[in-house]
Amino acid sequence: MADPKSSTPVKSLAVTAPVVVSRDLNQNAIANPIYVQMTDGVDVISITGTSLDVNITTANVDIRDLTHVSDSVKVGDGTDFWSITALGYGQVDIAAQSVGSVAVSKNNTVNSETNPLFVEVVEGGVSSNEVLDYNTVADVAADASSNHDYTVTATKTLVVRRIHVAASGAAKWEVRSGPVASLATKSVKFTTAAWPSAEFDFEGRLEVPDTSTGTLRVIRTNRDNQAQDMYSTVIGNEV
Repeated sequence: MADPKSSTPVKSLAVTAPVVVSRDLNQNAIANPIYVQMTDGVDVISITGTSLDVNITTANVDIRDLTHVSDSVKVGDGTDFWSITALGYGQVDIAAQSVGSVAVSKNNTVNSETNPLFVEVVEGGVSSNEVLDYNTVADVAADASSNHDYTVTATKTLVVRRIHVAASGAAKWEVRSGPVASLATKSVKFTTAAWPSAEFDFEGRLEVPDTSTGTLRVIRTNRDNQAQDMYSTVIGNEV
């Protein structure tokens, strides 16, 4: 190319400059990395040494692919964190990590003699409430009857163990159970003045659910020739 003001040719010069592809002008390497900032567009993921701190607000973090042998990873909500240490490629042990206070007593403090766990004694592995329902009626006339009804608590089933009955003279005792509108007879006993009391022993084999106002009824009939007081007690569990 000729200079318009001179007849002497001018040579073209090739100009080169270093390209920054690492933290300095030397070749990129492990000890000479490129600095980048990790982000999902909302949250910043910062790396310090071998620790990876993720501030989780809107992003989801999947730690299933953690493979570094000695790295420590913190996973949390920005305030409280679980610290998870990788034990080997593809293995993460979080079994021994602390997740804060767990209420295992009557409040959030440590369980102790003065801060106990509240438990309920059960039979046969089923949680239950004891039922001991006593009832009496005075001056039942001759040949007249009186009902002792126990209505099963909503959402419960009454498991009947025993029923005690007593009177001073002759009497008939009939046990019925089921929905209150369609009670079915389960057992009958008779007592006399010589043997004025009796016991029905069901050993838990009689169950009365709460369905349609589930009811256990003891019908007490005076078979003596004069009025008498009559007594009955239902014993069982509601489960």
